[in-house]
Amino acid sequence: GGTGVSVAVRKAAALAASAAHQHPSYSHSNGNSNRGDRGDIGGGGGGGHSHGYGSPMTAAAATDVLVCARGGGGLLSERLGLAAELWAVGVRAEVVPTVAPSGTEQYEHAAQRGARYMVTLDGALLSAGERVRIKSLAGGAESYVPRQEVVELLRATLSGTPR
Repeated sequence: GGTGVSVAVRKAAALAASAAHQHPSYSHSNGNSNRGDRGDIGGGGGGGHSHGYGSPMTAAAATDVLVCARGGGGLLSERLGLAAELWAVGVRAEVVPTVAPSGTEQYEHAAQRGARYMVTLDGALLSAGERVRIKSLAGGAESYVPRQEVVELLRATLSGTPR
């Protein structure tokens, strides 16, 4: 029910806060942060961001990735699982704290939190071949990648190191 989800989201937020404290390089402004110079998912190509590391948004409010769902009843366990994998490698990730958020809710949440990327788990795509959509919110570039490559691709892109 809703109460269990609320508890899970609070626990997830506590884990994310803990990960941010363990990886301080992800919580400060950095003029050389990845500006999307990787052709695969970066977009932007070095232009300014309206959000992300260089914005006036506080570090406590910023996030790198919003893990979203399309179809499949919200795919809550899948969203939380991917977010946990991203936290484990130092990526600031979040999920919308509802069981089955609408597309509008997810985009609004990404904008409010300053997300740089949206990773969308699609129920049909997951069952048909485990592909996940990664969209750069800075430049709009998007790509579909195998689910097992998402974490490493985002970690490498956000840290500015090659895969």
